[in-house]
Amino acid sequence: MTARPSVATQLLYAALSTGVAIGVSEGVVRVADQGALPQLDCYADTPAAGAAGATILLVPGCARVLILPNGGVWTAETDGDGLRRLPDGPPGAPWLVVGDSHVFGMNAEGGETFVAGLRAAGVPARPVGVAGHGVADALDHARRLRDGARGVLVLVNGANDWAEEGLPVRERYRVEGGWLLSPDAAARFPGRFFASPLARSHLLTYSMVLGAHDWGEDIAEGRWRSSPWGLAPDERAAATASIARDIRAFALENPDIPTRVAILPVDFALTEARARAVLPTARLDAAPWAVPGPWSDLRAALADVPTLELTPFFRDPTDFLEGDFHLSRAGHAKMTRALLEWLPAPSE
Repeated sequence: MTARPSVATQLLYAALSTGVAIGVSEGVVRVADQGALPQLDCYADTPAAGAAGATILLVPGCARVLILPNGGVWTAETDGDGLRRLPDGPPGAPWLVVGDSHVFGMNAEGGETFVAGLRAAGVPARPVGVAGHGVADALDHARRLRDGARGVLVLVNGANDWAEEGLPVRERYRVEGGWLLSPDAAARFPGRFFASPLARSHLLTYSMVLGAHDWGEDIAEGRWRSSPWGLAPDERAAATASIARDIRAFALENPDIPTRVAILPVDFALTEARARAVLPTARLDAAPWAVPGPWSDLRAALADVPTLELTPFFRDPTDFLEGDFHLSRAGHAKMTRALLEWLPAPSE
């Protein structure tokens, strides 16, 4: 009769088989996702610098492969200043293009972004964009980099800048292990997980991201709430006035640096077809594509600041990524063309 292995031996076998299974599963996940992470983990809580307050920025020299909404992958890399690394542009004092994920070029390769397009067309430009920033955060970022700038172009994002106005990024998010988390998630187990070496595991990270998702939340309804229409009329008016004050204050602080503003409306406010594809049916009665109030109100509040509303340039559903409010490659190209027509020529 064959002797039964001891309990210690059985435990050893169980541990080895579990370790092998986890290792194989991790390898399968990394092959399946092409080594990509589900979210960018290059953030840092940055102390105050000169006139700029403490904020959340991207760390220099971070390179990541990330998942696209359609399951493909894209790459993101930051330069020595923590800005998106783009193909080289022309020499000369640059326009600082400041804003959030649209300026960073979320879900787009560096060479496909509209800032890269400006560079390719001969306009010196730097992408001073961080996903998660509101208008005030973006302007604080510009204050850190404004020396030697030709001008500052502020991109106001209709998808969420109205809802974020008055709430600095450090109040809306926390950084744990380079990951950007809500304060609630950071205070609970997800915060401890992402701050630990376990977050280097793709298997565990994807499990955590899926597990932390609120499956009861309607994503489309959440997008509506983040837009100007998700605010009560008085709240929307107050946010519009606050955005305008922030921009005008920056312009007054920097009289030698021209300040311009471009307003990118949220995708579902551009065409009825996009709204029907994105919004809950109950919200379609509001017809945001036919009510340009937030954008025209902001232009009126910025009457003394050159402002470009980008609505006329984006009428094709393919201008935005499917399942995402970020610009597609075609959308970035249209943005480049719109800005080239509007910005002063480099020689001016």
